Amino acid sequence: MSRYRLRPGEHIAYFLHWRFGVHESLPLFAGGLGISGRDHLKAASNMGLPLVGVGLMHRQGYFRQFLNHDGLQQEAYPETRFFSLPIQRMRIQAGKRSG
Repeated sequence: MSRYRLRPGEHIAYFLHWRFGVHESLPLFAGGLGISGRDHLKAASNMGLPLVGVGLMHRQGYFRQFLNHDGLQQEAYPETRFFSLPIQRMRIQAGKRSG
């Protein structure tokens, strides 16, 4: 039960561009800010605060680093396959897809 004075169904939006480090299966963060965003969401959940993280999902996010056969650092920009991620499209009240 939340101790905050919100009406039933009201939520607080937390905008953090797209840096929510919720889980490694969601390639939405590169480090510090993503972990901080995750911690804010977790703390709000622990307090019973109806906080909703709002961000953007980009087809190409952060690059991946690797060493080539000569030992030099290389970057790859993998395309995110949205349909293979553990996410669902949000629906509005009437059951229609949003966006």
